[in-house]
Amino acid sequence: PICRHCKWEHFKAVSENEFALDRPLAETLARARRLVEAGVGRAFLATGWMGFRLPARCVDAVAAVHEAEPELQLYGLFGALDRESHRALARAGLTGMLTSLESPSGEVYRAFRPGGDSLADRLRALGHAREEGLAVWTGFLVGLGETPADVARGIDLVRTFDPESVSILPFVPFPDTPMASHARTDPQWLARANAVARIALPRVRYFFSDHVDGFDADMERRLGMNGSYET
Repeated sequence: PICRHCKWEHFKAVSENEFALDRPLAETLARARRLVEAGVGRAFLATGWMGFRLPARCVDAVAAVHEAEPELQLYGLFGALDRESHRALARAGLTGMLTSLESPSGEVYRAFRPGGDSLADRLRALGHAREEGLAVWTGFLVGLGETPADVARGIDLVRTFDPESVSILPFVPFPDTPMASHARTDPQWLARANAVARIALPRVRYFFSDHVDGFDADMERRLGMNGSYET
């Protein structure tokens, strides 16, 4: 099951199978080498959510990339997983997990993700990541109908896991998704949520943005965002 706003559906539609799940391992290793050569120090290995138990071939891919490029920090983007999967990934050389809350409101979460893992599953997975010694990267989206109380609760939940990195991002409607016509996030609402999080989470090393230009990117730089990631 996928989120009704899932940007990956748009990427798949326009990328001519660049987001194929069954990528040969040799191709994955070659891409990892190119990232290292370009000076990238942190990279995602992503599958989308495939269920609570990550297939062994995905864990094997993590191990192979880590062995080939040990200086490259690897973060998993796999959705909510069980404890055994987190343990296997830690042993394979994964640095940390990016497991977003998606929304701190369970009601909002179910509205855009009617099937699959739940907010409670995401919280449980973050606990597994901590217990297995993986760095925690988490956060949530704003602009999907959450209230100020929801955002405050989300920041409190994030703090519970003592994350190394945080992403509080705006909802962005993408073509090829059921929520393509949904309104974009009010940038002032995004700025307020991030400003409060910066004050409330002083131990977080990196606050990430996925905007590299435009008004949102300028606003996030003013707020002190010190990390960015690109697809």
